[in-house]
Amino acid sequence: QLNSISHAGIKQTIAVEPGKYYLLTFDYAPGTTNENGSFVEVEVDGASIATLSSSSDVWEKNEFRARATSSTMTVSFEGTGT
Repeated sequence: QLNSISHAGIKQTIAVEPGKYYLLTFDYAPGTTNENGSFVEVEVDGASIATLSSSSDVWEKNEFRARATSSTMTVSFEGTGT
């Protein structure tokens, strides 16, 4: 669970071909929330591509395109609830 007050996160580095675009697809549901909300920051190679939040507990599909700038790409998800 990433959307907690503990700021948990996960990341993975994958081999890619520089210059090509890749489609990042994943499902997200906030799970439990607190009075300050529930958020997940999505990053590719350290750059934020989205901050997700939801007041629904329904899983939602998300898609983002990212261009590879080197032979590896690191995708990370970081809980940012307070």
